[in-house]
Amino acid sequence: MKKILTLASVCAIALASCNKDNLAPVNGSTAGLPSLPQATVPTDANGVITATTLTSDKVWKIDGVAFVKPGATLTIQPGTFITSGVTKAYPDQITGITQNIKGVLVVPKTAKLIANGTATAPIVFTSPNAAGSRNPGDFGGVVLLGSSTTNQPATKRIEGIPQPVNVDVTYGGSVPADNSGSLKYVRIEFAGYNLTADNEINGLTLGGVGSGTTLENIQVSWGKDDAFEFFGGTVNAKI
Repeated sequence: MKKILTLASVCAIALASCNKDNLAPVNGSTAGLPSLPQATVPTDANGVITATTLTSDKVWKIDGVAFVKPGATLTIQPGTFITSGVTKAYPDQITGITQNIKGVLVVPKTAKLIANGTATAPIVFTSPNAAGSRNPGDFGGVVLLGSSTTNQPATKRIEGIPQPVNVDVTYGGSVPADNSGSLKYVRIEFAGYNLTADNEINGLTLGGVGSGTTLENIQVSWGKDDAFEFFGGTVNAKI
């Protein structure tokens, strides 16, 4: 599995992945949310997103876990802020434990996320709280699931994610060039959720993501768990 990482990125990942249970509150780290109208990312009853574009003229809130519709593309405009909305309860089909989750964006197999910010107008996933009151875990995280190869003999369900009707939350397959979209100039802040021991939602989780996907200039900061976590895949990440 080939990954293109700068030295700074490797150091950042190492720091974010260690001592994850000993993080102190982080205050005043960035400027906080802009003074814009807030709106909830629209979904159907199963949490599948019904919009095709999230515009930069609003701060968008994700209630619980929101899924890009399989076969569809969700575009996020440069300069857009996305944060957590209402917490929702999800009984886990495997463990039987009910998890209370908010602010998680999932891009399942056959769906695409186009989140191309710029150096001066990055796309920011962050805490809903004011500067000085933000903590790791305020936001959930971003999850990309693809059909690329892994070292597992069969597809696997991604950890920590509920499964709505007609949405595949497994990862892996036999399509090395699979395309889950494009993320450029993206910040993910104050993310993460500990579900059970060794079962977490990370800042950016990548399961079986293929080489047709673009990942460039992505910063994950002040998370509760790992900044980045790769489950196989063939994506060339320039983060």
